[in-house]
Amino acid sequence: ARKKIQGELDAILNESNVLAKQVGDLFKAGKKAEADDLKNKIEERNNQIKQIEEEIRQYNIEVTNAGNQAKTLQNTIKTLDLTKKKLAKDISLTENKIQKTSLTIQELNGQIDETKDNIATNKKAIISALKNIQSLEDNNFITTILSSKNISDVWNDIDNTKQVQEVIQNKSKELVSLKKDMESK
Repeated sequence: ARKKIQGELDAILNESNVLAKQVGDLFKAGKKAEADDLKNKIEERNNQIKQIEEEIRQYNIEVTNAGNQAKTLQNTIKTLDLTKKKLAKDISLTENKIQKTSLTIQELNGQIDETKDNIATNKKAIISALKNIQSLEDNNFITTILSSKNISDVWNDIDNTKQVQEVIQNKSKELVSLKKDMESK
């Protein structure tokens, strides 16, 4: 039973190491769909941790029972063996929790990088929109009317100015939302 559990533990740890490397590669490549797959694997890791915790609980029960029967040398050896198995499971549990935490940190780093990219894109859009407004405002209203061929051109310029202002407002709101989202992470 011990070799089987140790084999399972080794397989879980090897898989964790592979996942950790893959997670880093996925975030570097900006693959969000695969990041969702990572969440599923983290959930599987949680389930394995729960299973190992249950096995540890069973070993604790067996250690207690064996301790009650420790009247002979054979029972004492059994108690020591069960304690050794319990300690191995405790170590396995801790290693699994460390791997899960590492995966979670990598996932959050990817989300933070994505949010930073969105903020930079929105800042560029706002700067561009402000430049467009400045360009439109450099021509005063009278100059715009006199330089236009007809009144519909004037209205188009006014509509364009309003649209640029709306874009600025929307991008500003989006920036505030992204900043709040990033601060919460």
